[in-house]
Parts: sequence; C-alpha cells; structure tokens
Amino acid sequence: MSDGQQSDGDARQVDPGNVAVYTFGFGKDADHALLSDVARKSPGGTFNSVPDGGNVTAPFSQLLGGLLTIVAQDVQLTLTPKAEDPSAPDLDTMTVAPGTDYTQTTDGGTGVITIKFGTLFSGETRKVAINFKLLESTLTTPYDGLVAEAQHSYNVQGSPQGQTPQDVVIPRSPDAPGEEAVSVKARGVLAEMARRQHAGAIGEARQMADGKNLEEARYKLADAQNALEDIVLNDGEKLVGMLRAELQQLLDLMETQELYEAEGRPYALASETSHGRQRYAARGGDMDAVRLFATPRMDTYLEQAKKFEEDPTAPLPSADDDAKEEMAANPLAAISAPIAFYIKVAIQALQEIEKLVAPPTK
Repeated sequence: MSDGQQSDGDARQVDPGNVAVYTFGFGKDADHALLSDVARKSPGGTFNSVPDGGNVTAPFSQLLGGLLTIVAQDVQLTLTPKAEDPSAPDLDTMTVAPGTDYTQTTDGGTGVITIKFGTLFSGETRKVAINFKLLESTLTTPYDGLVAEAQHSYNVQGSPQGQTPQDVVIPRSPDAPGEEAVSVKARGVLAEMARRQHAGAIGEARQMADGKNLEEARYKLADAQNALEDIVLNDGEKLVGMLRAELQQLLDLMETQELYEAEGRPYALASETSHGRQRYAARGGDMDAVRLFATPRMDTYLEQAKKFEEDPTAPLPSADDDAKEEMAANPLAAISAPIAFYIKVAIQALQEIEKLVAPPTK
C-alpha cells in the first residue's frame, strides 16, 4: 500500500517467489505503475486503485472476499501434444494466445505447455486460449483430430489433487463448417477472444495517453466500444454491459491530461491486471457497474461494506455466516464442477461401449 513514491531501492527487483502480492495505490501521488509492476510480477496478484485515498472499506472487502475463500493452491494446467497415430499427427504446433498473464513455459523438445495459476478463489474460473496449427490432412471424410492432452493439478489443504487427463480434439472436415455451426460452437471462444482484445485496447490506449496523445487514446477506446456491438453471447448481455461500462468510465477519465494522470492511468492499470489475471481488481470508478471476475462472496462483502460506511456501529455477519448463506443459496456450488466432469467422462465411456457393441454397417 502506498500513497507516494519509493524512496530507497527498487521494489521491481524483489522476487516474490510463489507468493501473490496485492497492491493498493492511494490518491494521485502514488507510483501506480510501480505498484502495478510489483503485483504483476507475483503469481495471481492484482493492482487496485483507490483514487480518493480515504474510502478503503469497499476495495479491501473485495480482496478479503477472495482470500477468505481460497479453494485451491498451486493450480496448474499442462497441455501435452498427442496424436491418435504418431506417424500421422494432426498437430503441427500449439501456443498460448496473448492475454494470459500467468507464468507459462513451453518445453522446446516435447512441446509440452505448463501454465501456473497459483491460488483459486471460490467462484473463480480461468480460461486459457490456445492456438493450434494443424498439419494438412489427406482424409476425405470428417473426423475428430486428436491434438493434445490437458490435465490440471492443484493442492487442497496441502494435499495434491489432480483430475483425469482430457483429450483435446478438433473436428476436421474437407468442407468448411456452415455459419450456423460456427456461431453455436465457437460463440464462447469468440466472446473470450473479444474480451482479450478489449483488454488489449485498454493497454494500447493507456500507452497513448502516457505519451500525451490523449485524442488517439480516446479514439482507441471508442473503437473498442464499437467492437462490443458485434459480440454475441449465450448468457445474455451481462458481460458486454460491464465491458462497455469499463470503457465509458475510462473515457470519462481521459477528458484532460491532468485527470488522466490522477485517475485514468491507475484505472487502466487496474483493468489490465484484472483482465490478465482473470481476477477482480478495484479500479476506482463505479464498483457496481464493473463487476468483472467478482465472486459471490465479493458481491456479499461489497454490500456489507456499503452498510458499514453508512453505519459503522451496525453488526455484521461473520465469515462463517456468509459461507452458510452461500451454501443455502446454492448447495451444489462446491461440487458442481466435479459432477459435470464425471458426467462427461461417463457419457464418453458409454459412447465408446456403444461403438463396441453396435452391429457393423454394410
């Protein structure tokens, strides 16, 4: 936490190891760029902006809503190239698409990709975009091309856990897919890529504004707003609404260079770390309008923080009370993901059995 400049040494040179570092910048005199760099150097850390320097209850409540609900540590995803027939593979190369701000390594010999996410709060998810470059296929009939194996591992209360590896297959056909098929199957991927482009536009606009080119920065954000009109989601307009609100708040903070340097730059930096880490960060604007990556506990704590600001003497529920309330509202929340995974495995097993017992076709 800081409301000024560092006076000795360089905090960027400190190695955080495997510890997530969450930073808060208070007011316009803080070195927001430094605080952002420190957070981004750590696994899972975020930079949070508190422009007025006084109202810290709400921003702190959001971080506590995460730290009090850690469900997994040392979360890691491993992607291993795989082929049905090693002599005729479908995969040429695979790479992690830009926008995943986590430690990642690629083995030059095997092509194995490892991404380390650190801790995971209850209600959080992590999405990874992978670019697959495929080799030309000589087959003339449609088939599912096996390209990789994905496996994630994590620790729960010090005990290593892992799920059964999942094959990554890509449907291949000599004919291009129809527009209707693409719009249904690829909608989630397209929405995620659009969000990443949105985050990239914020970063580009910040760099322009840092270079005193405020007009071009505003044009960049306006273009990003227009791009949101083309996003089609399965779950309605909630994501688009928050992305649009984020851009509008940043545009408002770029009215003048002075306003940008006081509040716009820290807002943009907090947005960038939030998108890169896929974790909520306080930006300094309207917290109700932009709830990107907020968890149910964070939403609960935000309401409690508002009540505390109104009346600091009013009693507040304990963390145990909050957990019981969440469980009562959604009893299956803690086990829904494992259930979905094993249901999928069971369906795949039944499909394989069906292939074995089905009569041969003429």
